Amino acid sequence: MRASLLALSLLSGGSAGASALRVRAARVARSSLCATQARAASSEPSAPPPQEWGPLLAHPGMFAPGAARRKLTRHHASDFADADTLFDRVARAVCESGALPRKELFEAWAVALRVHAHFPRARRFADVASGHGLLAWMLLLLDSESHLGHTRTAVCIDRRMPASAERLEAQMLRAFPHLRGRWHFVEADAAHLEADASCVLAAVHACGGLSDALVSLALAARAPIALVPCCHTFKTWAPHPLVAGCAPYAPFAAHGVHGAERRALVEAALSGGSGSRAVAHFLDGARVAALQAGGYAVVRENLPVQLTAQHTLLLAVPAHGEQSARAAQPIARARAAAPTAHTAASPRLLPRARPAPRVPLADSSTAIAACAALSGRVQADARKAVPPPTLDLSAWLPPDNGSAPPLTADALARLAERVCHAQGGAGVRVRVQPLDLFRRSDGRCAQTFRVEYDVPRPARGGAAPARADESAPCGARAARDATFDDLAAERERALAWHMSLQEAHIAQAFPGAEVRGSELLARQRAQRAERENRTASAPALP
Repeated sequence: MRASLLALSLLSGGSAGASALRVRAARVARSSLCATQARAASSEPSAPPPQEWGPLLAHPGMFAPGAARRKLTRHHASDFADADTLFDRVARAVCESGALPRKELFEAWAVALRVHAHFPRARRFADVASGHGLLAWMLLLLDSESHLGHTRTAVCIDRRMPASAERLEAQMLRAFPHLRGRWHFVEADAAHLEADASCVLAAVHACGGLSDALVSLALAARAPIALVPCCHTFKTWAPHPLVAGCAPYAPFAAHGVHGAERRALVEAALSGGSGSRAVAHFLDGARVAALQAGGYAVVRENLPVQLTAQHTLLLAVPAHGEQSARAAQPIARARAAAPTAHTAASPRLLPRARPAPRVPLADSSTAIAACAALSGRVQADARKAVPPPTLDLSAWLPPDNGSAPPLTADALARLAERVCHAQGGAGVRVRVQPLDLFRRSDGRCAQTFRVEYDVPRPARGGAAPARADESAPCGARAARDATFDDLAAERERALAWHMSLQEAHIAQAFPGAEVRGSELLARQRAQRAERENRTASAPALP
């Protein structure tokens, strides 16, 4: 009504102030439309309960009060032995693994039924914050039972792979061997995911801001999403840019709103409601509004309250064609305007752990192979590892006339290992990688080499020295097994071996070769002598 009055005054008024009135009318109309959409999203009725939940809730293995969070063990397999349905076979495998509580079994199955019903032809799922990865296993099995003629794959994403996830994997593959190679588990953060429209993002009990992060990830990639939000809170919540200018979400988009002012905003937003359900209703409504503003068709369902108190299930599919292209434009602009995070450079004294890799989620052979290469605990530990000390050297190569042995990477590695062993570095393994080759005008060549000194360290507890796995990246050792002092001492020893290699041994072993940068070597030698004098003159600790 207010927008209509402003428009009427604009038509009846003169030219003076017409531009300002036009802008004001557009703003009021947009605000009214946004508020209407937000109220519709927050009060959208849920879909009726599916028929398949009746048999699930009446199952004889349904948990009794007080037993929901107790882990299922092989002694509970008899609770699921009366029938040979797919659910009962999954339940028996879960019991054999001893990994999951009864509540999670029933809850994951209820979610999997609805997600599969909503996305029956989806070929790729990403189970984010997956825990043990049970939802992904169930989605694979439901696809196998549907006989739709395609092969579904799934990747589980979580910051840490539980040890019991491996036990569950072993039991699931034992019961359903046809799933081998279709399920992977990658330790990664949600910030490192590369979503794709061909992959459904799924998350059960995505805590707090993770739900909003997944909504943003889905919107940016136009990916379908199945989400059960959890841990609703206003403390760190901010609306998605697509609805940040709409009532009632706009006040929360302002920076610096804290304390009493934020509490007042929360009370106004809840409109007299209180408690966790009112907060969840408002925040889930904001997520629905963001998805709808991005051109998604959203269905909101409720899981059985007997299974979980956080029972809202959001199922969203992006629009196609011209509507999808129009909806993607503001998302791309918001993504381009977002600040880029920069990582401060670490000092060169100690090697840094390798940066976390990107995890592609697309339904393509390349992306699936990349996830397979990142999958598993061994690969996760290798990514957390700190590389061994790595130092470069550059040398003029000996003349290529047969009078002297050639200076190659393999020959240099063997020489470096002999130097290390002679100077107390028993068991050190050296790897050398050739880098740039420089040819001077007179024909003389210089080669740069990268030398890695892999020093075995005694494992904690007095065990045998640990050596990097041959399948892991070159020389990788788990960072959690090394202290700061360990790495610093290792770096100093490697530097001493490296300087000895450059100063004397290369010229002796390869006549005609000459290490480049004599001034730098002299400076490094002086710095090393200064450190040794400082260490020798330091007072002993009492």
